[in-house]
Amino acid sequence: MTLVSLVSCTVVPDLRFDPGEDEVGQSETESSSETESGSETESGSETESSAGTESGSETESSAGTESGADCGNGVVDPGEVCDGAALGGESCTSLGFALGDLVCAETCDSLDVSACLECGDAAAPSGGPCPEGCSSCEGETCLIDCLNMGSCPEVITCPEGWTCEVGCRNPNACRDKRVECSQADRCHVECEGTKACENLEIRCAGGPCSVECGTGNNVCDGLELVCGLNVGSLSCETASPVTLVPEPQSQCVCEASNC
Repeated sequence: MTLVSLVSCTVVPDLRFDPGEDEVGQSETESSSETESGSETESGSETESSAGTESGSETESSAGTESGADCGNGVVDPGEVCDGAALGGESCTSLGFALGDLVCAETCDSLDVSACLECGDAAAPSGGPCPEGCSSCEGETCLIDCLNMGSCPEVITCPEGWTCEVGCRNPNACRDKRVECSQADRCHVECEGTKACENLEIRCAGGPCSVECGTGNNVCDGLELVCGLNVGSLSCETASPVTLVPEPQSQCVCEASNC
């Protein structure tokens, strides 16, 4: 009888080291690390660049505003004295002038006072054809001659742009009437004769305004001079009961002499 031995075999995996495979794995790992590192670096550069650009834009915008780049928007911005109609609360009168129109320079860095008038100044006459309502014209002066009570209207209006001289040189010539002086022109009224300017009302405006009361009984009794923003003066050859009405906002004199 023959005996057979049975031997149990176990398969052992091959654990031998392969240098090639290790290099491949290491290469892939390094490549992945480099890719991620590069992406992070580029992303960081873009972020920093964007932040730098935005910061620069804000700085430039702020500098543009402070240097008066917004001149013409009607708002007094930093670095501006005025802008269009916005005059920073100033006017001809606040700057010591009698009246006039204050203007902002086109560059917004100064105020133009060329159209402001001092006390006693009048606007330059515009001239042209002799206006309706004038009896005649001499140069740039409108002459209004009231020869009697009916020769002039109840309201005698001086034309704009002309020096105006109203002559009430006969008895009752301007009695109970009213003279309206123009806005910024010189206005003068002369009274001569009995009751020539009795109860006459003279309303001055922005130009110098003057009245002379000459001889005659009651020549200027009851006359009222309403002074405007400019000089208002009334002189009498003989004492007469007259009334002066000063303009509260005026910086110019409103006075009577020998009345």
